[in-house]
Amino acid sequence: MMHIQNTELMLSRPSLKVFFCLGFFVFHSNTTGIVQMIQVKAKVGEVATLPCDNDIHLDNPLKHYDVYWQKDVGSDKTDQVVIAYWKGKEEKKDPHFSNRTTMDQQNFTLWISSVKVSDEGKYKCIILHHKCTELYLSVVADFNKPVIHAHLPACGSTLLKLTCSSHGGYPEPTMSGLLNNNKVEWIPISTYDNQTERFNITSKLQLNVTEDIYFLCSVSYHGFKASTSYNYTIPKECSVVKPLSHWILIASSVSIVCVVVLAALANIQCCKRHRSLCHTRSLQPVARSEVITGAVLTPLQFSSGTSEK
Repeated sequence: MMHIQNTELMLSRPSLKVFFCLGFFVFHSNTTGIVQMIQVKAKVGEVATLPCDNDIHLDNPLKHYDVYWQKDVGSDKTDQVVIAYWKGKEEKKDPHFSNRTTMDQQNFTLWISSVKVSDEGKYKCIILHHKCTELYLSVVADFNKPVIHAHLPACGSTLLKLTCSSHGGYPEPTMSGLLNNNKVEWIPISTYDNQTERFNITSKLQLNVTEDIYFLCSVSYHGFKASTSYNYTIPKECSVVKPLSHWILIASSVSIVCVVVLAALANIQCCKRHRSLCHTRSLQPVARSEVITGAVLTPLQFSSGTSEK
């Protein structure tokens, strides 16, 4: 143990953050066995609580400890600083966690607000000269309630096509179905949206339906489940348009002929009246003179003769 502590004192602060936890766990594993990583789960948009499993004295102020919370991003990259305190003062953190992390100054519990899918991964709570705790944060985003679309069979057919889909969740889900409480096997297709960091899932199913059915579609992801149901009732009879009878066709034809004849007669009568009116107008005198018993009267004579009568 003294050899490890002497090594720690020779390292700078950044080096301590990277190497101390590794050295501690090599020693710890050799003495007490396999180290069990703490599993923590949080939903997207909510607050993740990561406890720092430690045996420090809570009555000591934070300035007595040097605490680092880091996120493991791979062996070829430097760990992200989630939050850190050196001699009681907060150190600079990674921009990914800016304004999203706080730490309890008594038990060093870490809180990450507005959780993102990219927050998922392995975290380390490092208390220099004391202890290092590893945790794994699993992030979950709820899928929306599945939607079932049905392509109903044609008249005389028993083929029913169903499509079940859900979107907007994380991690990658599985989809299952029940047909009248019997399990239905299918192979869903899931796609990953790089922009939202979430999954969409869709599956299609074809059934030969000879009776009424109750269908249940479920999406399962990281211990959570979203489901929806669909009922299909076989129609008693197909709605077929029956052809018109022979007599109905004849009656319809006669009615059409009668309407045409009546319209023609009405048109002829109208023309006759029009011609008679035109002929009467053509017989009226243009000048005020008439022929009476072979004598031609002037307008003046015609006027005086009329007045005498």
